Amino acid sequence: MFEKSVIVAAHPDDEILWFSSLINNVEHVFICFVGHKSRPDWTEGRKKSLKQYPLQNMTCLGLDASGTLNGADWKNPVVTDIGIEIANQRISTDKYISNFARLQSELKTRLSGYQNVFTHNPWGEYGHEDHIQLYRAVKSLQSEMGFTLWFSNYCSNKSLLLMSKYASDFYSKPITFKTNKDIANDITMIYKKNGCWTWYDGYQWPDQESFIRDSLEEEKDSLLGTIFPLNMIAIEIPKAIVHPPKKSIYRRLYKRLSGLIK
Repeated sequence: MFEKSVIVAAHPDDEILWFSSLINNVEHVFICFVGHKSRPDWTEGRKKSLKQYPLQNMTCLGLDASGTLNGADWKNPVVTDIGIEIANQRISTDKYISNFARLQSELKTRLSGYQNVFTHNPWGEYGHEDHIQLYRAVKSLQSEMGFTLWFSNYCSNKSLLLMSKYASDFYSKPITFKTNKDIANDITMIYKKNGCWTWYDGYQWPDQESFIRDSLEEEKDSLLGTIFPLNMIAIEIPKAIVHPPKKSIYRRLYKRLSGLIK
């Protein structure tokens, strides 16, 4: 299972939040995003943390995060070829769009020769736009490169609707491992010390986590009746994001239409 295997995680701390059971077993771990334009303190803290990292099987690609967290309409999520539609018009999608091509280019070289690739799931665990995009980038290389793709089983009340759209396509035999709480807590302390821990302070790892095999399109059949495990996390759900256009004439029209809809 772990011969020629690799984890592809989005941000520093994702590798222990969603893949702690694998981190000591896979041959390599790739972390994609380090820089964060709106949080230079995270950027600096992440760089320090990666220098202090206790494992030797990790490589950082050094890309900048898109800054699109909570930009999707999670009450009506729309999946795209490069990730998920960003509904919040106040958030620029330029970085999100350019990151997809960068991810494809970087990973096409780095994943050569690997048999099993573990990455984020199609709904972004608790619902993170970068996680979904990374899944899409890895998935786009699967057919060409011939690796087996596995994704995590974490979900939240925020991402549950998007997860349900994939439920009938799940492979019927997920693999389950015990989480490595010791190494997860050790690495968490490094991130906290450097001010770049992005998850809940009192988070407790589950006893086990599962990974679901992502079949190629030609292998998929209706899998109704399949049982699959989920590690559910309760988080705060952002409000529906709908912003009117900036120009005043369209803003007035938007308000009128909104009144009619009510």
